[in-house]
Amino acid sequence: MKDLIALLRTDAWVMPLFRSYRKPLVLALVLGFLMFVFASALMFTSGYLISASAVVATVLALHLPLILVRVFGIGRPILNYLERLESHDWVLRMTSKLRVRLYRAVAPDAVRLRASRRTGELLGLLADDVAHVQDLYLRTLFPMTVSALLYLAGAVCLGFFSPMLLCAWALALGAVLVVLPCASVAVVGPRERLVKRATDELYADLSEDVAGANDWIYAGREAERREKAEERLERRAKLREAIDAFDRARDVAAQACFLVVILSLVAWAAAAFGGAERTGTDAVNWIAAFSLAFFPLMDAFTVVPPAAERGLASLDAVRRLNALDAGAAARPAPPAAPARLPRPPYDIVFDDVAFSYGPGEPQVLRGLTCAIPFGQKVALLGRSGEGKSTLVALLRGDFAASAGSVTVGGASLAGAGDAAARFVSVVSQDAHVFDLSIGENVRLGRPDATDEDVWQALFRVRLAEHVRSLPKGLATLVGEGGCRLSGGQRHRLAVARVLVAGSPVVVLDEPFAGLDPTTERDVLALVADALADKTVVLVTHHLAGVSAFDRVMFLEGGRVVLDGAPQDLFAESERYRRLYELDNPFETCC
Repeated sequence: MKDLIALLRTDAWVMPLFRSYRKPLVLALVLGFLMFVFASALMFTSGYLISASAVVATVLALHLPLILVRVFGIGRPILNYLERLESHDWVLRMTSKLRVRLYRAVAPDAVRLRASRRTGELLGLLADDVAHVQDLYLRTLFPMTVSALLYLAGAVCLGFFSPMLLCAWALALGAVLVVLPCASVAVVGPRERLVKRATDELYADLSEDVAGANDWIYAGREAERREKAEERLERRAKLREAIDAFDRARDVAAQACFLVVILSLVAWAAAAFGGAERTGTDAVNWIAAFSLAFFPLMDAFTVVPPAAERGLASLDAVRRLNALDAGAAARPAPPAAPARLPRPPYDIVFDDVAFSYGPGEPQVLRGLTCAIPFGQKVALLGRSGEGKSTLVALLRGDFAASAGSVTVGGASLAGAGDAAARFVSVVSQDAHVFDLSIGENVRLGRPDATDEDVWQALFRVRLAEHVRSLPKGLATLVGEGGCRLSGGQRHRLAVARVLVAGSPVVVLDEPFAGLDPTTERDVLALVADALADKTVVLVTHHLAGVSAFDRVMFLEGGRVVLDGAPQDLFAESERYRRLYELDNPFETCC
């Protein structure tokens, strides 16, 4: 309970939305309460009318009950519709804002989140957890609040008639509202957490199995992976069966409590209206009225114990969402939007740049200073962990430098968001080819590009002839992950996107690492020619094909330790010659 109170006090995801939507929340609760009141009143008047019609000789004597039956009969579905309309409207508005905030929390640091979380965990966060938060109101807070209001209202009403009836109501329904939910939380809570954990692990394993399906098949271990997935499904099913068994026993206990209330109402009504001391033909009619009035309320109380179970899953989801904020607090603050956007010429300048990923984290870059004039082709080399990807992220504006400045065309792109893509495009090592047509894939960065623009880009990367040979041309579907294209064709398609996008600076982040050396050199030469009118920064680990570039820079210890034209470095630097000969044992530079 202490943990729950602390969570609700510190929650920065759900509770603020509840407070901002408190008016529609209160209105939905009132409508839900009135709907059950009308349902109970409908059964009350119907019971009286059915009993009275058997003993009353004239229709006029039944005029008022008939009117009330119509009023309550028509009013109940109207109230139910209005409650559903109001509650679902504000819940969908709330979860829409929640999804937007979640994607904004995940997207700026997607690379780091992908490194620290498995794909299945991210799927669970983006899918299951948001659904649980949506259910927090619809299936937990709303039914529990409405049932509590009905419990109090019923206790007040029955207290006027009989203290003994009040005690039966309070004890029997108190067990349904308090004892059974607490038992559900105590027994089902740990099992639900195990089910959630099993589901996340299943997501993670299945996503990895799908991504590496070919490798499992080639290794002859697909049966093993299938058996492992089946074991996880069976374990999850057993946990769910144990929960279902408890739920059935709990529901039987709840029905027993309802039976106590109904028998108490019948006994009290029979004593109050059916005794010999009562006179008049309508006295017995009230027995049916009071006895039937409780039946619609059972629907409100029945859902409370399972609502408590679902509330556990919802609260765990809220904890995970708040954990995103805790992780974000340790990361650098998002850069502020730039005062102005770059202007030509689009020279790149790193001025005494230092950067670390958070307080207490080691510096990745230290006093890095260099300038790349517009149109220059630069190969950026260095061992893993020396800051090449960080340098690209700073250039793109994904992060702001801890010290110094990074500018493109005299302006920083830090905080520019999607606008940064107009000036810096990145072709990554695992550039994704979507299961769309060739034309749609090339237009990714510029949807309004014409067919002529697409053909021109394909011609420059030497794909036009191949695409023309296909039966559907630009409308040809490339398959999932570009499976209908060769590796070199996929890389060239990614470069064609950059050409169509028209950004003046292009970063090639090890885009050809999966190709054989000969193909890699050919594609590099092709890319250097296709991007002749742009600044190109090639991030790579080796020197194959760098002779086609104007300049080579080595990063080490967060600084530039070698910088110059490949011919000059080969002539002047023993280290560069040694590295070049290791990468190109059968060639000489230039």
